[in-house]
Amino acid sequence: MRGLVRRIPQSMAPKRATPVITVKVVDDITAGSRTATAPFPCVATVIIWGAGGGGAGNNADGTPTGGAGGGGGAYARIRLNYGETISYTVGAGGAGSSTGSGAAGGSSTLTTRTHALTATGGAAGTKGTSGGAGGVGSGGDVNRTGATGGYNGTTGGSATYGAAGAAGSGVAGGGAGAAGFSDDVGLIGSAGTAGQASSSALAATPGGGGGGAANGFNGGGAGGVGRVLIIYTRALT
Repeated sequence: MRGLVRRIPQSMAPKRATPVITVKVVDDITAGSRTATAPFPCVATVIIWGAGGGGAGNNADGTPTGGAGGGGGAYARIRLNYGETISYTVGAGGAGSSTGSGAAGGSSTLTTRTHALTATGGAAGTKGTSGGAGGVGSGGDVNRTGATGGYNGTTGGSATYGAAGAAGSGVAGGGAGAAGFSDDVGLIGSAGTAGQASSSALAATPGGGGGGAANGFNGGGAGGVGRVLIIYTRALT
């Protein structure tokens, strides 16, 4: 029997355990600056959107108005140590105007030891000139641009891999859609709000552009607030 090798049937061989995945999520849509701390050694998926701009109004004087641009976006996967800090800012939505051009949306930012991401807000819709340009992402593994707002009754733009713009009405341009990552992580920003014959509603979060207003004293729509999304993921073996 010397030298006999015992053969263990494959069905009885020890099997490698399947790793247990631990996930924690920070999802912030409140304008302002804050910090987050890695709860364990991990890879963090971070996605940020700038805020949408505010639409223009004409105070019933008949001048064409522009919808605002959608917020830009940036996405990255970042390796973090336990306790490492992420500093970030969620951009505030731009205010709409009842008598003239709106206000630009605020930028969202996210900074770690190794990365600095920025997603600028959409530009304001203007009175008598144009729709606002979309915000721009930078510093990420993937960076995306928001769409441009409509003008003088035209539909706001739809962002590539992102959200759709909204229809215009009369001489009011529609708000634009925010940046998106539907081709990668399956997430998109929000659509713009429609240009209205009277006044336009608040755009959705994150980053939708406000629509212009044609005859309303309540004016163009405010832009949607930005967003910072952090997904911490750890595999336990």
